[in-house]
Amino acid sequence: GLVDFQGTFAGNSGISAGAATNLKFGSSVTLANGDTATTLGTVNFAGTTWSGFDGLTAGAVTLSAGPVSLNSNGGNIQFTSIAGGSQNLTLAAGIGAGTVTVVGNVTALGTGTGAALTVNNAVTGLVDFQGTFAGNSGISAGAATALTFGSSVTLADGDTATTLGTVGFTGTSWSGFDGLSAGAVTLSAGPVSLDSNGGDIQFDSIVGGNQNLTLAAGTGAIRVTGPVGSNADILGDLAISSDGTVTFEDTLDIDGFIQTGTGTTEFRANLETGAGFSFTGNELTFEAASGDNVVGGDMTISNTGAFTLDVGATLASAGVFEQNGAGAVTLGGDVSSANAMSFN
Repeated sequence: GLVDFQGTFAGNSGISAGAATNLKFGSSVTLANGDTATTLGTVNFAGTTWSGFDGLTAGAVTLSAGPVSLNSNGGNIQFTSIAGGSQNLTLAAGIGAGTVTVVGNVTALGTGTGAALTVNNAVTGLVDFQGTFAGNSGISAGAATALTFGSSVTLADGDTATTLGTVGFTGTSWSGFDGLSAGAVTLSAGPVSLDSNGGDIQFDSIVGGNQNLTLAAGTGAIRVTGPVGSNADILGDLAISSDGTVTFEDTLDIDGFIQTGTGTTEFRANLETGAGFSFTGNELTFEAASGDNVVGGDMTISNTGAFTLDVGATLASAGVFEQNGAGAVTLGGDVSSANAMSFN
């Protein structure tokens, strides 16, 4: 039956409860640094502020009755799943280098006001969501944090953008609102699709893992300030759907490039693709600092606005080069093609 602690709970060591048990904590829990980790079965944190030591392990976790804050004081946290109960969850600073792992799914996290999940900047251990993740607003994680999402992420249109530190997308399909920003992004284990539903997307860098990446931002801006892929770790195909601005401030080492929409794109550093390049949009600019850009297949540019190759930049296509848009063309550098070349 239910073991229900409705008031505060203070202990001098951890709690040991069997996997088949069902506990509920209705207020704060403070466990001193004894010699025993806390292991729970099914547990309900009802507006609970938790502080304990030596680790916290539980089965199915339910949040209810108010926001929940968890502090393991450096210990590891592992849950089988989290039923969010439309409550906000905070992973507190005291977790520190401890890891947080949710093996199964996270559902209905967050009230829709404020961040559904807050990860304090002092949490430097990996926060690993291995199942699906569903929240009612964005996620707020400090720049020093490291999160991994192993399946789909669906964030409803609350009032908070998603800001992440280092993040791993492991075959992730992401949908969120109000913007998505992150530091170093790593792709692995399968293709990744990120949809901001009109919000801005900004990353410090993208490590490719030879995975395909799709970015959709509607009228939102897409910006990557650091490198996308590298000679040693090439990104797969990069597909962009944009009606806003797209800016790459550093090098791109990718397999192929496909952009659709009515957006405006700038390459401010060198582009190298192993396969084709296709652009459909408004303006396309290769700035002087991009240098000698190389496309490993056919290159097609369908521009309604200006297509500009600045003085000091060049384009070399290993296949057919075709510019077929109605926009103006300004070539300040050489364009070469291994096969046919045509301009509208």
